[in-house]
Amino acid sequence: MATLIKHQGVLFEDLFDPDIIGDGPIAPGCFHNGQPLRFAHIQYGAKRADVNFRINGVDASRL
Repeated sequence: MATLIKHQGVLFEDLFDPDIIGDGPIAPGCFHNGQPLRFAHIQYGAKRADVNFRINGVDASRL
């Protein structure tokens, strides 16, 4: 599932919880087996520090 995108040496997909329910945001340009990666919506957890990866102009940590 590695995207090879890193933030401070940590793989992007290790920064956020995976989407279990199916309503989380898609990380554009991040795929696994041809499917876009989805992460848990912020409403199911706590916001982490900004990661400087923008999705539609918003830091991914805010989604």
